[in-house]
Amino acid sequence: MGRRVVGFGIAAIVASLMPALAMAQAAGVYAGSNSAGRPVSVTVSADQATQQLSITGAYLSYVARCKHSSIVLSAADEGPFNTPIAGGLANYVSESPYGYVSYSLQFSADGKTATGQLTVIHSVVDTSSPTRLQARYCIDANDTVNLVLQ
Repeated sequence: MGRRVVGFGIAAIVASLMPALAMAQAAGVYAGSNSAGRPVSVTVSADQATQQLSITGAYLSYVARCKHSSIVLSAADEGPFNTPIAGGLANYVSESPYGYVSYSLQFSADGKTATGQLTVIHSVVDTSSPTRLQARYCIDANDTVNLVLQ
């Protein structure tokens, strides 16, 4: 008999914690910067199809150094970046022939902050040589991001 009570008690505690664990993020704008001090923000709102809280917009700015070149790309990507949030974690990856963007954000248990990593790879055309154009890949890898709910 004692085992059933203990088992039921643990199940009740876990069940009572589930809503708190599922709501690690809150709807709104999280804004902050990356480790280079560049602005980064994400908008969290209900996905229209699933009604699950998701990242529905993002502004990601970065400084990417180009390999085998003195070019430094200072730019930003802005867009929907639709990313479901599950268990307080959002992971996004997008690849194209011209670049790669990925981020991973972990929302705090109280939903007031988010921290994570941002990686951006962009291709640019190097026109520094008068006789030959060259493609260069500019990389900002594993940049730390710290955001606060506004």
